[in-house]
Amino acid sequence: MRTKNSTARMLEPRDVFLRTNISRLPESFDPKYSSDIDAIAVEFRHVILRSELVDLNGGAEIERVFRVEIELGARWISPEDSKAEKKTAKPATKTTKPSDQLAVIVATFVAEFEVKGDVSRTGLKDFSFKNASSYVWPYWREFLVSQCARMNLPKIVLGNVTRPGNYHALEDENKGKGKYMPKTRRLASVDHGF
Repeated sequence: MRTKNSTARMLEPRDVFLRTNISRLPESFDPKYSSDIDAIAVEFRHVILRSELVDLNGGAEIERVFRVEIELGARWISPEDSKAEKKTAKPATKTTKPSDQLAVIVATFVAEFEVKGDVSRTGLKDFSFKNASSYVWPYWREFLVSQCARMNLPKIVLGNVTRPGNYHALEDENKGKGKYMPKTRRLASVDHGF
């Protein structure tokens, strides 16, 4: 997926790394011996947390690096919680408490790109939402599959990269509806209810 402007051509991939991660199972849930493991609902999270343009002083020339921080996650909720949410038509992100979650895997990745020319703030913002996740997605897919195996959770097969959950903020701004302010929920908080 390429942006319509030339920003993507001005950014050369430099690094992708894991900044933070959380994986947990409550003591009351053992997926290895759960009789209704196939009925458990899985929900996903994909959010652009922030992006920044950094000037690095590496000698005679200043090197510019564009960084995008992306939070990805999966959570497993009980079939009862999933059915109740469908009846009330409220998304699980609003009604499911962290204590009701059967398992959670959340990771924040950073994608770094070397800036090779002049780029606009608008172009960088578009790139963050439309392109950056495609560089992180293979790392997320491998991390999630590995963590599921380590935690005795059912195997998950992720398809191609999806749009971030806060992509609508970019669309709203492009339509003149306001200024984009990414959600910056910190993983250090106790509530990982997505």
